[in-house]
Amino acid sequence: IWYENGKKWSEDSKKACLNSFLGIAGFIACFMTVYPTRYDLAAAHPVEMTVKHHFRFFKHLTFFGCKDYLSDVFGHHLFGKIVYLVLEAVAYAAILFSSLVLWGDAFLFSVAALSLIGFSAFFSIVYQGGYRHEALWLMLVVALLWIKKNTDKEPAGNVLNKIGSVSFYTILTIQVILSGLLAFHEVHKPNSMSKQFVDFINKDEILKNSPILSSMDYNLEAIPYYTKRPVFMMTLNDYDVVVPYKNKLDYNLDDLLKTAQKLAVCSKSPPLILIANDKEKAGSSVLNIMDENAEKSVRNYMYNYWTFTVTSEQKKRFLENTREIARYPNGYLEQGFIVYQLNVVRAEQSDCRSK
Repeated sequence: IWYENGKKWSEDSKKACLNSFLGIAGFIACFMTVYPTRYDLAAAHPVEMTVKHHFRFFKHLTFFGCKDYLSDVFGHHLFGKIVYLVLEAVAYAAILFSSLVLWGDAFLFSVAALSLIGFSAFFSIVYQGGYRHEALWLMLVVALLWIKKNTDKEPAGNVLNKIGSVSFYTILTIQVILSGLLAFHEVHKPNSMSKQFVDFINKDEILKNSPILSSMDYNLEAIPYYTKRPVFMMTLNDYDVVVPYKNKLDYNLDDLLKTAQKLAVCSKSPPLILIANDKEKAGSSVLNIMDENAEKSVRNYMYNYWTFTVTSEQKKRFLENTREIARYPNGYLEQGFIVYQLNVVRAEQSDCRSK
């Protein structure tokens, strides 16, 4: 641009400088918020995570995340499965052929097609991408279409280009449908039981200020949104509002009990301990580790980086020092839990912050 304008300052030069500045600022912001990796286990250990991943072709842009909800609507039998498979096939085909919307411009089409392949490989081998990651490709195609529209070239208008247009607008329509499903399925089944749990403890003057910890830290992430207070993270051994996914942890029920007892010393309210349910499996009822009649039970969380163990002796000690006050089923996106209140003698409680 500088040379095209005879090495003179122009309106195009101003735009180029502004865009460059924004690009550099964005890069710096991304770098500072990603490195060092604190909140993401996969980014912190990419090589270790690779062997645990399978090939994924932008599945989160399809109806994959709404499979259970669609089954509830259309049934869990053959008809419901056929509807889901047809919708999935349409979505995958739309993604595959969307790059053709840029057919006619070799460079832009190549960028869209190669980035589709590159993202698929990246999300399968390096990092298990979610919806917010895979949707970046859609945003890229939108940007490429904007570039194409602002060039002097006329649209190709051939059959391949029309197939690409239909495919691209189909996948955009699917995103609107997915947004609707995610927004309105709350009526049928809440995403999380955190709101119900917080509403429950807020009705009790003693419990509403209780420290909260869990057998599975990421079950706590939604709670500070409602309480406006941090929760106790076992992986940090401290209060926080975001789960540090990169930390390894090998802990047991005794650790939870001892931690709750320590928190009780510095709290005027008895600590609450949440024991997470297992994920739902087709054809089986939801199980909680506390309901298992086994000498030793183990649960692995967060790509097996967190190992939680419960023995019969630990369970006996735990139940002697706590009492169950509530149970919550699994939500649509989060697992439910059993709530235990630590038995604390009121006279022994104090507020450490006042000392």
